[in-house]
Amino acid sequence: MEKYNKPPEPPKPPIKLPYRLSKRWKKVSDLSHPNKLKTMNGTIMIQYYDALKFIKAECLAVGTRYFERDYKDDPNDPFMLHSFVSPRLSFHLECGFDYFMKIEYDFADFPRIDDLLWRVGYVREQGMLIYKACLPNLPTFFNNVVAYQDPQYIHTFQSQ
Repeated sequence: MEKYNKPPEPPKPPIKLPYRLSKRWKKVSDLSHPNKLKTMNGTIMIQYYDALKFIKAECLAVGTRYFERDYKDDPNDPFMLHSFVSPRLSFHLECGFDYFMKIEYDFADFPRIDDLLWRVGYVREQGMLIYKACLPNLPTFFNNVVAYQDPQYIHTFQSQ
């Protein structure tokens, strides 16, 4: 007769996969993607980092706190390349599962959003500039990011 109140079985150890999903942007080559995807992704990266320089040089007020992290060589996330979040702007560069890079953004009372979007015009023409609203709203999202992320990635803008 089987015992109904038998003790629960101990949990099984997690399965370790023999591989880890590598960074998507590193796998793109001219041989594997003959449609010049590597060149297109390079252009998107250049425009993203140019727009990021513009944000830091001309759009942030002195004393503004922001989160910035470079995920290019971070093995934990195979898709994200860079992330920038402030109380007024969220700006992310990622390479999707299909190897296409895209920029996701959100803004709330950002003073020069038209200038910023002009700087990533090629990305917008290619359909890789995506407005993705941060929930519940951007200031709350920023506060949650600051509370969750490592303090080494939280910066305060100083005049240059």
